[in-house]
Amino acid sequence: DLGGGWPPERWDITRECLVAVAEMGRNHLPALERLVIEPGRSLTQAGFATLMRVVDVDKQDGQRDVVLSGSYWDCPDVQMFPHEVLWSPAGGGSWFRLPDGPDRLLGRLCMETDVLKHRVALPDRIREGDAVAITGTGGYDASLSRPFGTGLSRW
Repeated sequence: DLGGGWPPERWDITRECLVAVAEMGRNHLPALERLVIEPGRSLTQAGFATLMRVVDVDKQDGQRDVVLSGSYWDCPDVQMFPHEVLWSPAGGGSWFRLPDGPDRLLGRLCMETDVLKHRVALPDRIREGDAVAITGTGGYDASLSRPFGTGLSRW
């Protein structure tokens, strides 16, 4: 059992590693009958996002801090891996990708580490009740991935 945890964009590399592992298994483990992997995250990650609401908007010294209804517990280590962030005004409508900029998205916890996104450009019209989506959180959050056991590191 080789586990899983492969992100979708690395599946081609993973396939090469799996072929190499299968060949090694055949060569070194003659009783090996089956090689099992769990591809769940590679199939679901891109299809899910974590949806949060804007709870508060604060502007100081040209930087806006937006507090969201979620926290880094909903997207652990979100700062370590890229996640696209989308915004939609309250009441529905279109979704807009938020590019890099001077603002921050903060979680609901009263902890200095509860920052969901540093350096994001928030729209001037962002308000309480608006929706913010952090993409790439299907299966389990991409930020929980580690290179160990994924087949992406060379042995």
